[in-house]
Amino acid sequence: MKKVILLSIAFLFFNACSCYKHKGVKIKNTMVSQFTMQKENIYITEKISILPNSSILYKKDKFGVGYYKVVPGTKTVFIYTYKEEPVNKNLRDAGYTEEVIFEIKGKIKEMELKDEELKKVNLLVGIHGFFKRAGVYPVTKGYLKINLPKKDLLKLQIHIDKPDYMVRKKDIVQEIPLLTR
Repeated sequence: MKKVILLSIAFLFFNACSCYKHKGVKIKNTMVSQFTMQKENIYITEKISILPNSSILYKKDKFGVGYYKVVPGTKTVFIYTYKEEPVNKNLRDAGYTEEVIFEIKGKIKEMELKDEELKKVNLLVGIHGFFKRAGVYPVTKGYLKINLPKKDLLKLQIHIDKPDYMVRKKDIVQEIPLLTR
């Protein structure tokens, strides 16, 4: 009986691990990586979405507040989301979200961009919450580094320096497995 159970577990484990194939650094499908933890009375969620065949459309509304829209296109869009939600769901307007958004043309490759060069990838930061400075802003001070230490792994480093807006996550370091179905 133990052998049957162990064989079943081994079979499930190997099938679960082989459902994805490594295809290098050209992403064909939408990928999402998410991590959630609880810190005191707040749930903190960090998420990275990678959207191939997309582009970012950045605009300002009639009040001068920036916003973005992801539209079909020829680039790959990265969206990093940092979200704080209270454990007590009865508190109104207590949530807070930051997004860092950028797009890459063609295949994902190693790069290092600094300050004004960030315009090449349309690097934006979105601050969403119940306060005056909420909106989406272009980032012109800081850096973006992408390394490919392995064929199927992307290391992303983003630093937002001296923003005109308040951000809680000035430094982002993430390792993202590049898996496609």
